[in-house]
Amino acid sequence: MQRLLNQGWTAGDAPNKTRSTIHQLPSGTIGVRFELPNLMTDASVTYNAAFALSTGVGDLFTPLNASGEPDNKLWIQVTSGGDTAMTVAPAVAKNQPARLVTDLMPFRTVPPARLDGGSGVCLFFRLCAIDGRLTYLDVDGNVVTPSGLKNARDLSQFSQTFGGSWGNPGNNCVPGNFNVAYQANDLSPMVVPLSILPVMAAPVMTVMSVGDSILSGVSALGHKDAGINGVGLQLAKLLDRPHRTVLHVNEARSGMSSTDFIANARNTLAGIVPDVILLQTYSANDARAQDQEMVWQAWQRTMLFAAEATERGSVVVMLTSPPFCGTGSTRAADVWEDARLAANALVIGSNLPFVDSDKVVGIGDGPVGYLPGTSDDFVHPNEAGSGALARDAARILAGLGIA
Repeated sequence: MQRLLNQGWTAGDAPNKTRSTIHQLPSGTIGVRFELPNLMTDASVTYNAAFALSTGVGDLFTPLNASGEPDNKLWIQVTSGGDTAMTVAPAVAKNQPARLVTDLMPFRTVPPARLDGGSGVCLFFRLCAIDGRLTYLDVDGNVVTPSGLKNARDLSQFSQTFGGSWGNPGNNCVPGNFNVAYQANDLSPMVVPLSILPVMAAPVMTVMSVGDSILSGVSALGHKDAGINGVGLQLAKLLDRPHRTVLHVNEARSGMSSTDFIANARNTLAGIVPDVILLQTYSANDARAQDQEMVWQAWQRTMLFAAEATERGSVVVMLTSPPFCGTGSTRAADVWEDARLAANALVIGSNLPFVDSDKVVGIGDGPVGYLPGTSDDFVHPNEAGSGALARDAARILAGLGIA
């Protein structure tokens, strides 16, 4: 499973509006499933969807055939239980979307070679809510577009996943409507579906990040992978091998409480078992998060999930809370530092694998602050800080025989 973006959810599109994005799947993929979400708690949503394999990103709307020409005959409708109308049940809670995994859609032919300089398999995807409101992922507003490029238009990116997102009135996911022109002024940095699940014969490793904006990559600014290049994706890059693809499932979302991100991670665990889970054990987004009682409740919640994940076969690596109370931070040390240190003490005393964020990206004491260059806002690790944390996680995994 791959979900590079988890910055925020939107469930506001009226019925019969199509959203589309481009995805890059690993070489050797032979088929694909899609995870479709519903964020509405009061109603189900029924989707039509279609995908097409392409030799390049082209105009970000029309797939290209083996000759590099636009070809709408490449589109294939997605099904669930053999039905093209796919209904997702209402969400359990406003921050916990219901999910449906589609049928396996086998590729009918060998995926075409890329002609645009990109790598892997280029897949176009469309999703239309024919009944109910469409749920999709938004890039966090704090994320920049480096060099004026929206994510995924740079072919050197780790994975093309947001590129050319567009919205159009009408159901453009059914035969006869595949060739409707897109609205160029509606291009936006967002992604559908919730996750994409490539089917491969070759070995694959999955890393899942569980947490809030600390792990989501929201503050990884200024790079071609801005907004997604947090600890989890950087760990996936470090572990990626020619003989073994590593995918990242970003179950960390800006503003999410530990109650919600643990519930969502448990929902994901019901569908797949990640090989590695990066687990945040404390969140300042929790109600009364500065109180010791809430620190303990968050710890219990995350450890119950860690036990469940470990029993199912995942290797769990915890991350202590980073030094977000130092000089320049908007989180006052006299309010937050005692709770942060108490949460970290539980991790350190647990005898479980963990990354000590204070030692990796922290400096000084009383309160600890970020090392220069490891945070842009003194709250979240930036790309360099996330990279340092990812390298320490890789070191820990190597000690456990995972490299």
